[in-house]
Amino acid sequence: ILEADLIGKLKPKYNSRQKDDKSFLMIKITKEDFPSVLLVLYKNVNVHDRSAWYFGPYPGGDMLKRSLRYLRRIFPYKDCSNVKSAKSKKYGRPCLYGDLGICEAHCVDRVAKMDYNKNITYLKNFLRGGKREILVNLHREMDQLGKAKKYEAAAVIRDRITALEHIGAVAIGLKDDFTTPAILAFKRIECYDVAHI
Repeated sequence: ILEADLIGKLKPKYNSRQKDDKSFLMIKITKEDFPSVLLVLYKNVNVHDRSAWYFGPYPGGDMLKRSLRYLRRIFPYKDCSNVKSAKSKKYGRPCLYGDLGICEAHCVDRVAKMDYNKNITYLKNFLRGGKREILVNLHREMDQLGKAKKYEAAAVIRDRITALEHIGAVAIGLKDDFTTPAILAFKRIECYDVAHI
């Protein structure tokens, strides 16, 4: 990140690849009743801004967007403006993300403020590296719902636990594959052209 900042400022003659005006992305979570989760450019962030939480900067923009899409299915959140929320509220119908279940559609009162903010807290803790603590809390929540015979709500929590554990399994698999030279030497992809068969 420091290197990219210096290249942006000094613009060395032969480094054309990183001389463009692009910047790393940061995750911004607003401090509202129903916080929004947004992606912002690192160079546009005011370090004295206390109206939001910031995470990052992240060098891989595409990877970050893919990760957030996956996390959004586990902990649904809104990324729309207050204007768009007001429009949905006026018509009494959520946007497409609300219909898909990746936003809990607070604009049409589908979620309580406490439940929505619990998702945001889990997301913030995940971004801070607190995945183990989240899993402990989710297991406790699932057990309580099971004892209260709220089986459908417990099943939703169970699915979140499975998805979070999958993130760990995938990450460990990638690390193991790419740090072991023996595995790298013998892996190959075989392709067969079936167009003429």
